[in-house]
Amino acid sequence: GGFSSRVRVAAVDARDGREAASATVDVRNVDARLVPTGYLARLGLVGPHADPNATTTSNNKAAAHVAFIMQKDGLGQDVFVLGPPGSYRRDVAMAYCELANREVEHLVISQDTTVGDVKQRREIKDGTATFEDGPAVRAAIHGRVLVLEGIERAERNVLSVLNNLLENREMHLEDGRFLTAPARYDALLGEGHASQAYASERGLVRVSDAFRVIAIGVPVPDFAGNPL
Repeated sequence: GGFSSRVRVAAVDARDGREAASATVDVRNVDARLVPTGYLARLGLVGPHADPNATTTSNNKAAAHVAFIMQKDGLGQDVFVLGPPGSYRRDVAMAYCELANREVEHLVISQDTTVGDVKQRREIKDGTATFEDGPAVRAAIHGRVLVLEGIERAERNVLSVLNNLLENREMHLEDGRFLTAPARYDALLGEGHASQAYASERGLVRVSDAFRVIAIGVPVPDFAGNPL
C-alpha cells in the first residue's frame, strides 16, 4: 500500500545528552498479523512493559542498533547482524520491523534446511500437486523483510540460492516463474522490449523495491582446511 507516516528513532548519549544515532523511515500500511510486536518493549525502548531496571546505556545501545538497521533500509541495503549467541540479535531485528511497521518472513536455517524450504515446496491440495511459495519468495514478491537466522549453518547449495537472491535479486522457481530484479524488470518494460502481459506469460515476477534481508549469525573461526 501507500505510505502512511514517518517514524524517527534516536539514541541519546546519557553522559552529555547528545544524539548518538538516528534515522527516519516511511511507515507502510501492511498486514498487522505479519508485523512483530513486543520486541521494542523487550529491549526497554518503548511501551508499558519496558524493563524498569534497564539502564540508559543498554537502551541507547539497542536504539543505536535499531537506528543502524533503519539507515541501511533507507539506503536500500540488506543487513548482516553479527554477535554472540542469544536472542539479542533477533530482538533487535524484530524491534526494527515492529518500529517501522514492516511485515516479516522468518526462516531459521539449520543443516537440514533444503532449497525447497527457502524457495517452494510441493504440496497436495484437493488431490492436485501445487507449489507453495517459501518465506524467501513471499518476502521478495510482497516487499517484506526476510529474517534469516543461523545463516552460518546454511549448506552450500542453500547458500548459493540465497546469495543469488541477495546480490542479484533473482531466483528461479520450481513452478516455472523467475524472480527478477526490479531495475531489470522495469528496464525490460521501459525500453519497449516487452509488455507486462508478455513478462507475465514468460513467468517473470518483479521483486519488490521494499524487499530487504536481515541475516543473523554468529562469528565462525577461520577454517584453514585439511592438509593433503
